[in-house]
Amino acid sequence: MADRMHEETTQVTPNHLQPVRVYSNGLHTISEDGLDGEDRYHVVLWPTDEGHPAQVLKRYPEPRPGG
Repeated sequence: MADRMHEETTQVTPNHLQPVRVYSNGLHTISEDGLDGEDRYHVVLWPTDEGHPAQVLKRYPEPRPGG
């Protein structure tokens, strides 16, 4: 995974709502301006024929720097 750490990809997706899951790590390292840090993200999209309500599985108790 380390060799793909800075890899950027473009994905063409259908023009409709899709479920998304965002994995994050290192949010405690983000600078006050939100521009620097050792934070990492992995975003997963998948198609569906059904609408799914948004659901937050984990939320930080306080806003993170930069956001």
